[in-house]
Amino acid sequence: MPTFDRDQGRLEAVDFAAFDAALARCGDHPRMHSVFWGGNPTLWGLDLESPEGAEMFRQFIRAWGAHLEAAGIAPDEFFFYPLDEETSERLVRIATQIQEADPRFRVFWNHVNNASDDPDLIREVTPVVDIACL
Repeated sequence: MPTFDRDQGRLEAVDFAAFDAALARCGDHPRMHSVFWGGNPTLWGLDLESPEGAEMFRQFIRAWGAHLEAAGIAPDEFFFYPLDEETSERLVRIATQIQEADPRFRVFWNHVNNASDDPDLIREVTPVVDIACL
């Protein structure tokens, strides 16, 4: 879970301990890693529609990228899985901000078992995701 200095509009820290422990258990066998933090950024109190909230989220994403690269995992060896089985405007916003943080970062979208088959919404999602599970 990240912590933010909201007065300064910046990311303070990210606790990577659980991820690092899981990574250590896997060794160097996986060729691709998924980063799924189990909650959407609004749960951390970020308003992704505000410039400040969006920037703090992009800082969080860049921190993940730097941490993964320091662990020897290149951007083409991981992807972000921001929301589970959700096709929504929120997913469009989050995926767009991930790619704004670093265009090398990939975004996974799982539409399986999703109640929304709105073709207009799906047309909004597809340009901002890199990997789709349909």
